[in-house]
Amino acid sequence: MENKKLLFSKAELIFYRELTQFAQNKNICIFPKVRIADLVTPKYALDNSTFMKVFLKLSQKHVDYVLTDTKWKILCVLELDGESHTYWKTLENDKFKNQFFENIWLPLIRFQNYGLHNFSKINNIL
Repeated sequence: MENKKLLFSKAELIFYRELTQFAQNKNICIFPKVRIADLVTPKYALDNSTFMKVFLKLSQKHVDYVLTDTKWKILCVLELDGESHTYWKTLENDKFKNQFFENIWLPLIRFQNYGLHNFSKINNIL
């Protein structure tokens, strides 16, 4: 293993800077690279084996950005989709995330990692 050196890819950094500009004066906090397991509270009604299986799956996946208000209430999740999102495994992962966030009623907004980004979808949920 080797230290990655930078937290963001070039595309992620450009997006983050645009998102920071958008969030300015809107009382929005931005959290990059958050584990999905940190966004949910498990149902303790699950038996131990099922709980561990679900937790392990969720703890191995992350989202690109989480937006909260200034009291840390989660507003939405953002995914930045690049070239890798044309591969079968990545598409399966995207499908899982889409369904997961729909099931827990947390908006997931996807952006392409190129060009200028239109953040009006975020405005719609604020």
